[in-house]
Amino acid sequence: MVVSPGQSRCRDDCCGSGSSNTFEHVNQFNWQYIGNGTAPFGEPVEVSCINIDCGTCNKVVTSTGDAGTNTLRAACQCAYSGDTITFGSNMSGATIAITSAKFSFSKTLYIRSSLPLPVKITSSIPGLFEILSNTIVEFKDMEITSGTVVPDNLGAAFRNDGTLRLINVKVFKNPNLATGQFLIRNRPGSSFSSFGNCFVEIP
Repeated sequence: MVVSPGQSRCRDDCCGSGSSNTFEHVNQFNWQYIGNGTAPFGEPVEVSCINIDCGTCNKVVTSTGDAGTNTLRAACQCAYSGDTITFGSNMSGATIAITSAKFSFSKTLYIRSSLPLPVKITSSIPGLFEILSNTIVEFKDMEITSGTVVPDNLGAAFRNDGTLRLINVKVFKNPNLATGQFLIRNRPGSSFSSFGNCFVEIP
């Protein structure tokens, strides 16, 4: 990231959701070390930009863990809006078991697999995925098993307040999900579309 003098920027995932440009009425300087180790040790140097690095983001999922390094949750948290998340070859036919907290998407993400066997995502908690308004989330080549009962029947697999796209995705009910619960709940103002070989089980 490049920032001009008098302006600083930060990524939402580093500095908090909803961050925006901050303008400072100061001149930016870097410190340049000079001399042979005796005072003065350096001097301020005006520069045209400041590089800010919030760290790398691994968008290739290689772990079946619920959270932590190389997991789906970690990739979703660090990715920029509009990024594509993929899966390593070791994830072909693997199951990602969600046991801690549901995913809440506030940025557009494309979660796509191109592996010989579908990646499986299962939940043992109330709900699984929540797509917030003005957000697009796309899943491709996966099998998704819903969580358990969600208050107000708002979607045991997906609560959709934004735009949800499924491509070659099969959605199954959790064995412990009560009859009559929605797997996908599309809220007012939302959009849902499916492509290819999709299936949604009727609870």
